Order: sequence, then C-alpha cells, then structure tokens
Amino acid sequence: MVRKFTPDDAQAFYQMARQFHSSDAVIHQTPDQNFRDTFREIMNGSPSLEGYIIEKDGVIAGYSLVLLTYSNEVGGLLANWDEIFIKPEFRGQGLGSGFLALMEKEYQGKAKLYRMEVEKENDRAIALYKRMGYRMLDYRQATKASRDTVPDPAPTPHIRPFSPGDQEDFFHLAQQFHASGLIDTPAPPSHFRDTFQTVISHGPHQDGFMICKDGKNVGYALVGFFYANEAGGMQSNLDEMFILPPYRGQGLGKEFLRFFERNYHDRVIVYRIEVCDSQTRLIDSLSRRGYDLLEYWQMIKSPESAR
Repeated sequence: MVRKFTPDDAQAFYQMARQFHSSDAVIHQTPDQNFRDTFREIMNGSPSLEGYIIEKDGVIAGYSLVLLTYSNEVGGLLANWDEIFIKPEFRGQGLGSGFLALMEKEYQGKAKLYRMEVEKENDRAIALYKRMGYRMLDYRQATKASRDTVPDPAPTPHIRPFSPGDQEDFFHLAQQFHASGLIDTPAPPSHFRDTFQTVISHGPHQDGFMICKDGKNVGYALVGFFYANEAGGMQSNLDEMFILPPYRGQGLGKEFLRFFERNYHDRVIVYRIEVCDSQTRLIDSLSRRGYDLLEYWQMIKSPESAR
C-alpha cells in the first residue's frame, strides 16, 4: 500500500530519512533540520513537493519524495522520484518497483516526464530502472550553495523578465536552442507556447528572462524551481540559457549568471545549472565560480511509454 504523508508520520519519516541519508545513495551528510523542514513543507501543501509512505501488511516499510518542476523541453510538469527508501527488512519484495509503477499511473495526465537521479556506480539500481523503461540522460548538474555566494552588485542592464510582447522572439530563440544539439529531445513549438504562458501567468514552477543588446532580444533564460530534502529547501535551476551566436563572447552569459545568483540569493538554498559533458568551457567557467559537478546521473521515462 502507498499513501500520502499524514501529520502522524513525522517521526517515522525522520528515522527513515536519516537511514537513507547515511547510505551511499547520498553524497553529503544531511542535518536533521532539513528533514523537519521538508516534512513541514509537505504538510503546508507545497506545490513543488509531495511525500509518500510505503507500507507492507499495515507496517511502514519505506518512504519516497516526489518533486515537481517545469520543463520547456517537455512542455509541462516534470515529476522527479527524488528519494525511494525501503527498510532493509522489506527489501527484495518488489516494494520499490511497485511504488514506481504506481506513481507512473498516479502522475499520468499530470506530468509530461518522469525523472530520477542515481549514482553512476549503483549498477543494481540502474539495471532495475532500465528494465522499467528508464534511460540515461546526458545532462549533469552543477550546484553551489547560496550561502557560499556573495551576490555581485554590478548592474545587469541587459536582463529583464519576459513581457507579453516577447512571445515571438522567445519562440524563434527557443527553436534555435533546441536545434543546437545540446537538447536530448528537441521540443515542438507547442511546448514553447505552453512555457511562455506558464511564465507570463506567474506560475510557481518557472521564470523566464530575455537577454537584450542593442535594443534587440538576443537570448533568453529559463529558471525552474524544485525542493530538495538533501538541501533542506528550494533550488533554482537554470534550465536553459541561449544567446545568439553573433552576441556571444560579449559577457552576456556572465551577466546573466550574476543576475541569477543575486536574484535568487534570498529565495533558494542551492543554485543548480544543467550542463552537458561536451560543454567544457561552461563547466570550467562554473567551476571558477564555485560550482561543483554532482556525481548523480539522471534517468528519464515518458508517460507515453508507461501505458
């Protein structure tokens, strides 16, 4: 049986989360306060986070957290199975795979993509997820704690939020970015329309910004948000940033990064940026800014293939 968290599950969740975060599945030690903050967010009805208890014969056997964010690439919500923990005495009974199968059905019609993170050395988990139809995604995550960042006060005059009149420029810029070879699955134009409307309507999962020069819109950036138990709060994810080739090398990308870190400094715990291994210059630049590449790999599955 799988059910959503209730207020009575607090202590059971804390104990299981300690076990999970003390295992090899998590890179960094996580303070107990993070678990309390996570539970409070769930009980307060966060639009970005849901918690589930996994039971066997009426006994609590595990838990999982589901994170929700927005993706332009898929044109809608992305459901991330963030933590799946089964107590040792209940392992090998199909509870983990059963939970995934149930969640895939639960989120059909709500999410456009399912995603999870796994350590690259966890061959057993990777093999299981592949059997269930998940595949590896060639994106990595570079992260930095906001508390380790002193916001740069330098002006960022070339960055501004989307406005309704930016729609056509955003479509053209996004089409070029999605044809660049850096995107796993290039999105159709309908996704860009959905993303633009999501940003303009000030939804909780996505912000959009134009990058301007010489009176023109020469680039854009999309920032998503999701909760992380490991971090104990919200993360801002620089999901897409694109600048037209003639305007590269003029400091616009660095200006946006300054804006990104300053704009979200007091609103998130962690900055996160999606990169591909082939983007060596970007990775080097982020490293100099204090970002670390996580050793988690992403696996994804389309709801269409889950039917």
